[in-house]
Amino acid sequence: MKKSLVALATLAVSGAAMAQATIYGRIDVGYGNKQLTAGSGGKIWSQSGIMDGQITSNAIGFDATDDIGGGMKGRVVTEWGYSPTTNAGLGAMRTANAGAQLEGYASVSTVNGDAGTGTQGGYSTGTNRQTFAELSGGFGRVRAGYMRTHGYELATFSGHTFTTEGGVGGQDAHAWGLGFAGGTRGNSIEYQLPKFGNVTVGLQMGSGGGREETDFGSAASNLASGVKTIKASRSSLKIDWAQGNAGVGLVYTQYTSSSTAKAANCSVAATTANDTYCSYNVFGALSALPIPSATVTYSGTAEYNTNLIQLAGNYNFGAVKIGANINRGTYNLTSATTPSVGTPPSVASGTGVATYDVTSSAISFNMPMGAMELFGGMGTSTFGSVAAPINNITTSQVGLIYNLSKRSRLYGFVGNLKDSVRVDNNSSSAGYMTQTGAGINVSF
Repeated sequence: MKKSLVALATLAVSGAAMAQATIYGRIDVGYGNKQLTAGSGGKIWSQSGIMDGQITSNAIGFDATDDIGGGMKGRVVTEWGYSPTTNAGLGAMRTANAGAQLEGYASVSTVNGDAGTGTQGGYSTGTNRQTFAELSGGFGRVRAGYMRTHGYELATFSGHTFTTEGGVGGQDAHAWGLGFAGGTRGNSIEYQLPKFGNVTVGLQMGSGGGREETDFGSAASNLASGVKTIKASRSSLKIDWAQGNAGVGLVYTQYTSSSTAKAANCSVAATTANDTYCSYNVFGALSALPIPSATVTYSGTAEYNTNLIQLAGNYNFGAVKIGANINRGTYNLTSATTPSVGTPPSVASGTGVATYDVTSSAISFNMPMGAMELFGGMGTSTFGSVAAPINNITTSQVGLIYNLSKRSRLYGFVGNLKDSVRVDNNSSSAGYMTQTGAGINVSF
């Protein structure tokens, strides 16, 4: 049951005004067993124990609405992720996707790659899940702040996906390609037109988790002299149609990114051992990797642009609900930085200058059976090209939910992910990943 608070705000001229605020959230805790096996057959890591976020993320939020009058409303939403099974609690990190949940663990890296938890690993310091201000009325709706991208909204929150968001086997195909197209959240301004019949249309523009561009000057005392952080620009169109038991959504996203040789999350003074350098991972994001006993310098500028189309839909047949997602796009890496130490950019690893295809398809179901729900799904995700495939991932998952009430439920599931192309150990998509999990999920 959502708990409502009444906040009194005293105004200097008009006296007291009333605003309605709601506290909401969810907690997901249970027991899990995970393992990641390299393409060569060697174990990268395995883990078992109390885990959280296996079927949904953990979050707490505040949603406040102000009735301005004349049909207009103001609204503020702020939502934060947290880790209920670590000593961080509501502190500086949250549980991320299906990687190993390794508290305080720093990936062990080498010059030629990361042998750590992988790109989807366990914990994230990005605790802000969304924070925005909104104004709505007869003109539609305007939002500004840090919010979910249109692509993430369609993939995960629009009712087209019935597998878990956090567990292995259910978290990849429906959202595949978002890492190239601006991610799941970012600074944004969004305008949603007034609803026309059964159709809703929205426009969104923004960058990433920081400012669109920061350009350091050439002062001699500035170690970041001449450095530009990632310059990101994202725009998208989202169209939703819903009638009766059916719903369909379409999102088109354009994204461009450019950065100088040393970006903000990389060392700008690579003169000592354990400095860091930047490299592109297969999701199109810059990552910093420690280099033991090496000094690294860079040349060039990293630039890429992405076009991604997502089509999703669902239908409730009564006895079973079916959802489907199809993603198609291109990731165009037009230039890449080159390190003086380590593996240079290459098409085989997805870091070389080329145009890469991004494709995925997923289907999932939910079958109510009294207080229980049987759910499952499967998907495929590819990255690269026919001549030079980099990822060819298949996923599957099946599980059972027992609803104790409208807000409390028990769950259990098994899932797996297999990449038939990657054979190294520097990605969580390498080889074969499995998970068995069970727990309790409560919302309020």
